[in-house]
Amino acid sequence: MASSSVSFWILLITVCSTDGFRHYVTDACHFNSTELKDIEFIRSYHYNKLEFLRFSSSLDKYVGYTELGVKNAERLNKDKAELSAMRAQKERYCLNHVGPYSSNILSKSGELILTVNQTDQINRLNLNFNGEKISCVVEHASLKDPLRTDWDPSMPESERNKIAIGASGLVLGLVLSLAGFIYYKRKARGQ
Repeated sequence: MASSSVSFWILLITVCSTDGFRHYVTDACHFNSTELKDIEFIRSYHYNKLEFLRFSSSLDKYVGYTELGVKNAERLNKDKAELSAMRAQKERYCLNHVGPYSSNILSKSGELILTVNQTDQINRLNLNFNGEKISCVVEHASLKDPLRTDWDPSMPESERNKIAIGASGLVLGLVLSLAGFIYYKRKARGQ
Protein backbone atom coordinates (compact mmCIF):
# COMPACT_ATOMS: atom_id res chain seq x y z
CA MET A 1 0.00 0.00 0.00
CA ALA A 2 2.78 2.43 0.93
CA SER A 3 4.81 1.65 -2.20
CA SER A 4 1.83 2.36 -4.48
CA SER A 5 1.30 5.66 -2.68
CA VAL A 6 4.95 6.61 -3.18
CA SER A 7 4.74 5.58 -6.85
CA PHE A 8 1.66 7.74 -7.29
CA TRP A 9 3.39 10.80 -5.81
CA ILE A 10 6.52 10.26 -7.91
CA LEU A 11 4.36 9.98 -11.03
CA LEU A 12 2.41 13.11 -10.03
CA ILE A 13 5.59 15.12 -9.38
CA THR A 14 7.07 13.97 -12.69
CA VAL A 15 3.95 14.90 -14.67
CA CYS A 16 3.49 18.25 -12.93
CA SER A 17 7.12 19.33 -13.18
CA THR A 18 7.62 18.64 -16.88
CA ASP A 19 7.10 21.36 -19.42
CA GLY A 20 3.79 20.56 -21.04
CA PHE A 21 2.20 21.92 -24.16
CA ARG A 22 -0.57 24.40 -23.62
CA HIS A 23 -3.31 25.31 -26.05
CA TYR A 24 -5.95 27.87 -25.20
CA VAL A 25 -8.49 30.11 -26.87
CA THR A 26 -9.50 33.61 -25.78
CA ASP A 27 -12.52 35.67 -26.80
CA ALA A 28 -12.49 39.46 -26.53
CA CYS A 29 -14.84 42.31 -27.35
CA HIS A 30 -13.53 45.78 -28.16
CA PHE A 31 -16.17 48.49 -28.14
CA ASN A 32 -16.63 52.25 -28.17
CA SER A 33 -20.41 52.19 -27.84
CA THR A 34 -23.25 49.71 -27.43
CA GLU A 35 -24.00 49.78 -31.19
CA LEU A 36 -23.27 46.46 -32.92
CA LYS A 37 -21.34 48.21 -35.70
CA ASP A 38 -18.90 49.68 -33.13
CA ILE A 39 -18.08 46.30 -31.57
CA GLU A 40 -15.20 44.08 -32.64
CA PHE A 41 -15.17 40.40 -31.69
CA ILE A 42 -11.75 38.71 -31.59
CA ARG A 43 -11.09 35.01 -31.00
CA SER A 44 -7.39 34.20 -30.55
CA TYR A 45 -5.86 30.73 -30.63
CA HIS A 46 -2.62 30.27 -28.65
CA TYR A 47 -0.13 27.44 -28.40
CA ASN A 48 2.59 27.68 -25.74
CA LYS A 49 1.91 31.41 -25.20
CA LEU A 50 2.22 32.16 -28.92
CA GLU A 51 -0.81 33.38 -30.83
CA PHE A 52 -0.94 31.46 -34.08
CA LEU A 53 -4.47 32.17 -35.36
CA ARG A 54 -7.08 34.91 -34.91
CA PHE A 55 -10.58 35.66 -36.11
CA SER A 56 -11.40 39.36 -36.21
CA SER A 57 -14.95 40.51 -36.93
CA SER A 58 -13.64 43.82 -38.29
CA LEU A 59 -11.62 41.92 -40.91
CA ASP A 60 -14.40 39.30 -41.20
CA LYS A 61 -11.86 36.51 -41.59
CA TYR A 62 -9.18 34.42 -39.91
CA VAL A 63 -5.57 35.60 -39.93
CA GLY A 64 -2.61 33.26 -39.34
CA TYR A 65 0.57 34.36 -37.57
CA THR A 66 2.65 31.19 -37.95
CA GLU A 67 3.02 28.63 -40.72
CA LEU A 68 0.41 26.40 -39.07
CA GLY A 69 -1.82 29.42 -38.42
CA VAL A 70 -1.69 30.53 -42.07
CA LYS A 71 -2.69 27.03 -43.24
CA ASN A 72 -5.57 26.92 -40.76
CA ALA A 73 -6.68 30.44 -41.73
CA GLU A 74 -6.80 29.47 -45.42
CA ARG A 75 -8.85 26.38 -44.59
CA LEU A 76 -11.25 28.16 -42.22
CA ASN A 77 -11.78 31.18 -44.50
CA LYS A 78 -13.08 28.83 -47.21
CA ASP A 79 -15.67 27.35 -44.81
CA LYS A 80 -18.74 29.62 -45.12
CA ALA A 81 -20.50 27.92 -42.20
CA GLU A 82 -17.51 28.57 -39.91
CA LEU A 83 -17.34 32.26 -40.89
CA SER A 84 -21.10 32.60 -40.37
CA ALA A 85 -20.81 31.02 -36.92
CA MET A 86 -17.99 33.41 -35.96
CA ARG A 87 -20.00 36.43 -37.18
CA ALA A 88 -22.86 35.28 -34.95
CA GLN A 89 -20.47 35.22 -31.97
CA LYS A 90 -20.15 39.00 -32.21
CA GLU A 91 -23.84 39.43 -31.51
CA ARG A 92 -24.23 36.46 -29.14
CA TYR A 93 -21.11 36.99 -27.05
CA CYS A 94 -20.35 40.71 -27.27
CA LEU A 95 -23.71 42.43 -27.60
CA ASN A 96 -25.07 40.64 -24.51
CA HIS A 97 -22.07 41.72 -22.42
CA VAL A 98 -21.38 45.23 -23.70
CA GLY A 99 -24.62 46.76 -22.36
CA PRO A 100 -24.04 45.86 -18.69
CA TYR A 101 -20.33 46.73 -18.86
CA SER A 102 -20.82 50.11 -20.49
CA SER A 103 -23.69 51.12 -18.20
CA ASN A 104 -21.73 50.09 -15.09
CA ILE A 105 -18.50 51.72 -16.16
CA LEU A 106 -19.62 54.88 -17.92
CA SER A 107 -22.31 55.75 -15.37
CA LYS A 108 -19.80 55.72 -12.52
CA SER A 109 -17.49 58.64 -12.94
CA GLY A 110 -15.49 60.25 -10.22
CA GLU A 111 -13.90 63.64 -10.00
CA LEU A 112 -10.84 63.92 -12.18
CA ILE A 113 -7.99 65.83 -10.58
CA LEU A 114 -5.37 67.32 -12.85
CA THR A 115 -2.14 68.93 -11.71
CA VAL A 116 0.52 70.44 -13.93
CA ASN A 117 4.07 70.56 -12.59
CA GLN A 118 7.24 72.06 -13.97
CA THR A 119 9.77 69.50 -15.15
CA ASP A 120 13.24 69.60 -16.60
CA GLN A 121 11.75 69.16 -20.05
CA ILE A 122 9.87 72.46 -19.75
CA ASN A 123 13.12 74.15 -18.68
CA ARG A 124 14.98 72.63 -21.65
CA LEU A 125 12.50 74.19 -24.06
CA ASN A 126 13.90 77.65 -23.23
CA LEU A 127 10.44 79.12 -23.28
CA ASN A 128 9.98 82.83 -22.79
CA PHE A 129 7.11 83.26 -20.33
CA ASN A 130 6.28 86.99 -21.12
CA GLY A 131 2.72 86.67 -19.95
CA GLU A 132 2.12 83.44 -21.91
CA LYS A 133 -0.21 80.90 -20.38
CA ILE A 134 0.53 77.16 -20.47
CA SER A 135 -2.49 74.89 -20.14
CA CYS A 136 -3.15 71.19 -20.10
CA VAL A 137 -6.38 69.89 -21.64
CA VAL A 138 -7.75 66.39 -20.94
CA GLU A 139 -10.57 64.79 -22.89
CA HIS A 140 -12.13 61.62 -21.50
CA ALA A 141 -15.28 59.63 -22.16
CA SER A 142 -16.48 60.19 -18.60
CA LEU A 143 -16.22 64.00 -18.91
CA LYS A 144 -18.95 66.08 -20.52
CA ASP A 145 -16.53 68.89 -21.38
CA PRO A 146 -12.73 68.79 -21.67
CA LEU A 147 -10.91 69.54 -18.41
CA ARG A 148 -8.49 72.45 -18.69
CA THR A 149 -5.90 73.33 -16.05
CA ASP A 150 -3.50 76.26 -16.30
CA TRP A 151 0.08 75.90 -15.15
CA ASP A 152 0.97 78.22 -12.28
CA PRO A 153 4.73 78.85 -12.38
CA SER A 154 4.82 80.23 -8.82
CA MET A 155 6.52 78.09 -6.24
CA PRO A 156 4.38 76.16 -3.74
CA GLU A 157 4.56 77.25 -0.09
CA SER A 158 6.30 74.05 1.02
CA GLU A 159 9.08 74.66 -1.54
CA ARG A 160 9.44 78.29 -0.39
CA ASN A 161 9.75 77.10 3.24
CA LYS A 162 12.50 74.63 2.30
CA ILE A 163 14.47 77.35 0.52
CA ALA A 164 14.04 79.79 3.46
CA ILE A 165 15.25 77.19 5.98
CA GLY A 166 18.22 76.28 3.77
CA ALA A 167 19.20 79.94 3.28
CA SER A 168 18.89 80.61 7.04
CA GLY A 169 21.17 77.65 7.80
CA LEU A 170 23.71 78.87 5.23
CA VAL A 171 23.77 82.42 6.69
CA LEU A 172 24.09 81.08 10.25
CA GLY A 173 26.96 78.83 9.17
CA LEU A 174 28.76 81.72 7.47
CA VAL A 175 28.34 83.98 10.54
CA LEU A 176 29.70 81.29 12.88
CA SER A 177 32.61 80.56 10.52
CA LEU A 178 33.47 84.27 10.33
CA ALA A 179 33.30 84.62 14.13
CA GLY A 180 35.60 81.60 14.52
CA PHE A 181 38.05 82.99 11.98
CA ILE A 182 38.14 86.39 13.75
CA TYR A 183 38.65 84.67 17.12
CA TYR A 184 41.51 82.60 15.68
CA LYS A 185 43.26 85.70 14.19
CA ARG A 186 43.00 87.63 17.48
CA LYS A 187 44.33 84.69 19.43
CA ALA A 188 47.21 84.28 16.96
CA ARG A 189 48.25 87.99 17.28
CA GLY A 190 48.18 87.83 21.06
CA GLN A 191 50.86 85.15 21.30
